[in-house]
Amino acid sequence: MFELKHHISDDNEDIHDYIIRLDSDYDWNTAVKWADEMAESDIFSVTNLYTSASIGAPKKIMLAEYKANDKSIKSMKSLKEEQGVIALEGISRELKAPVFIFWFNQTNIVEIRTFIGDEESMNHYAERFVNHEFWSKDFVKYKIGEAKRANAHANKILLFILIVVIVFRIVMIPIETRRANKHAVEELKNQEVISEAIDDYVNNQQEEIQNPINQLLEDNGYEITPEGNLVTPDGEVVAPKK
Repeated sequence: MFELKHHISDDNEDIHDYIIRLDSDYDWNTAVKWADEMAESDIFSVTNLYTSASIGAPKKIMLAEYKANDKSIKSMKSLKEEQGVIALEGISRELKAPVFIFWFNQTNIVEIRTFIGDEESMNHYAERFVNHEFWSKDFVKYKIGEAKRANAHANKILLFILIVVIVFRIVMIPIETRRANKHAVEELKNQEVISEAIDDYVNNQQEEIQNPINQLLEDNGYEITPEGNLVTPDGEVVAPKK
């Protein structure tokens, strides 16, 4: 059971304070655990987190540490040291509005500050808050659904990347094939040019060797017929050996 009292701020009539009085006091570890529970469940966007030794004492802002700690309040090392107050601010999923929740160590009081002036709505919120119903089956279903939506989004991204890769490969394979074929043709052409150059060189060498021999034979009265036969000065025909 709990008691809920509604106060309108003296400084700003748009700010509403709801004081929850519990049946018994709670300790520091309970306050930290409760704040962690709310940050994990109802408060989906934490905008402020601080502690102080007492009401009105200097505040120790811990938002940066909270974000660096994978957004886990209960595992923050700085909160191992007991303080008088822990305060959590953010957007409530339940209320769809900003809320500022204060836990006061070693007391039975929790304060919720918001712009909502509807006491009926806030009484329902306080009841769920006190009974830890934000960790109910409904919330678990919500978290599972949230995880499924995140996975579905990730799968869509992976599918898109896969399609892009497949299309890229389909486009690039013919290009790579054409490049390979072109390279192969160029290699064949180069081999043909080299082969022709070798043949020309051999033929030239044979001519350079054969021409002086032919000239020497002619100078000594020998004659070479078109058929390649050698005729001696005496008229004898000498056929080349086969």
